[in-house]
Amino acid sequence: MHHLHRLLAASAAACVLVTVTFASPALADGREVGGTGQQYFLNDAWSGTANRSFAYGRDTDRVYTGDWDGNGTNTLAVRRANQYFLSNSLGGGAADQTLSYGNPGDAVLVGDWDGKGGDTLAVRRGNQYFLRNSLTSGAADKVLGYGKPDDTVLVGDWNGDGTDTLAVRRGNTYYFSNSLNGGTADVVLSYGKPSDQVVVGDWDGDGKDTLTVRRGNVYYVSNSLTSNTAAQQIAYGKPTDTVLAGDWDGDGKDTLGVRRPAPTPPPAVTPPPPTNPGNPPRPISPDLDCKDFATQAEAQAAYDYWMAATGRDVYNLDGDHDGRVCETLP
Repeated sequence: MHHLHRLLAASAAACVLVTVTFASPALADGREVGGTGQQYFLNDAWSGTANRSFAYGRDTDRVYTGDWDGNGTNTLAVRRANQYFLSNSLGGGAADQTLSYGNPGDAVLVGDWDGKGGDTLAVRRGNQYFLRNSLTSGAADKVLGYGKPDDTVLVGDWNGDGTDTLAVRRGNTYYFSNSLNGGTADVVLSYGKPSDQVVVGDWDGDGKDTLTVRRGNVYYVSNSLTSNTAAQQIAYGKPTDTVLAGDWDGDGKDTLGVRRPAPTPPPAVTPPPPTNPGNPPRPISPDLDCKDFATQAEAQAAYDYWMAATGRDVYNLDGDHDGRVCETLP
C-alpha cells in the first residue's frame, strides 16, 4: 500500500503503507488486521513504547489500514458486512467516509492499484481479484487471476514503481509479481520458516516493500527481497497481541502498532444479604450518631445490618475502623 509521496520517486524516497498483524488469521499483507478490540497503541519509532493511543470502532469490527486520502499517512477503516467506515485521522470519532463494496463474505485487500496515490479496495474470490481504483461503490476497474485459490496472498510495492501488486506464499517460498496482469512471478525467494507469521512493510523508507517474520513477539526485519539474514531484530508487544503496521506520522517508514481489547473490569462486589432480614434497626440517615442509640448493642446491630446490606458504614459510627462501634455506650 502506498503513500502519495511514494509516487514522487524522482524527487524523494517513497513511503509505503502496509498493514501488520499479530494474531491469526490475518497478517500485514494488505488483508484485514485481524484480532479484536477497539484500543490502538501506535509507535512512530522502533521502540517498545507507544506514543499514540486511542479507541476506534467496536471490539468485533473487521479492521484495515490504508492511506485513504493520499496524504502519506496511514489510518484505519472498519468493515461491517460489505460496509466500510474510513477515518482520515488517528483517533476516535465518526468516519470521514462510508462506502459499500463487494459481498459481505468476500475476502478484501487494500492497496494502491493504479499508482495515483491513496489506497483503495480489492475483492478476492479464489484466485480472482476484482480491483477498484476509487473509494466508491461500483464495478471493479480491473479483474485478474493470480496464483492458486488456496494461496496466502500478500500486497506490496515490490519494485518501488508506486503501484501495489500481489505475491503469493507457499510455505516459506514467496512468488512476487511486479504487475497486475497475472502470469508467472517476477521474483521467487525463500525466507524464514513455513510456520512463521509474515509482515509486509517499507521499513527503511526506500519505497520498496519487504518481508518481516514474527516469532512470538520478536520480529526479524529484512530490507530487501532476498533470502539473506534479517537486517534487524526487535521485540515488540506481547505474543498474544494483534499488531498492525503503517506510516503513522508520514515520515516514509512503516512502524508498528498494537490492537487490544479494553481491559475487563473487575466484577461488581455484591454485599451479602443481611444477617437479620426484615425491617432495619434504624432507617438510613446521615444525622444519626452514637448518642441516638440507647446501648452499644443497639448501635452495633444497626451498624452490622447496614454493612451487610450496603457494604458501608451509613451512620459513620466506626470512627477507628475496627468493626466495633460506639464503645462508650453502656
